[in-house]
Amino acid sequence: MATITDVVYLLVILAVIGGSVAVILSIVNAANRVGSNTKEKLKAKGYDISPSGVSIQTNKRMNREDYLDATQRNVVKAIQASSINRGTDANSKKTHHQE
Repeated sequence: MATITDVVYLLVILAVIGGSVAVILSIVNAANRVGSNTKEKLKAKGYDISPSGVSIQTNKRMNREDYLDATQRNVVKAIQASSINRGTDANSKKTHHQE
């Protein structure tokens, strides 16, 4: 037969487990609210996030030339920031030090 201490231990364990579940559920709900708020703020700025991806609303249309110009500018920026370009700078510095 169970003693009174066994019953008290059972109640304490059940209270700890129940409290843990309640804390976890409140954390999950808070995270969902933060995610929803962030999603709404981004939607107000023109970014629509859905399970299939992100769509961006713009106020202007780009024609083909504008698109190509922007692409070329970004490619040039990427090349300038790449290690390929840094390697040529490093080689030129080495040749100056060797003289």
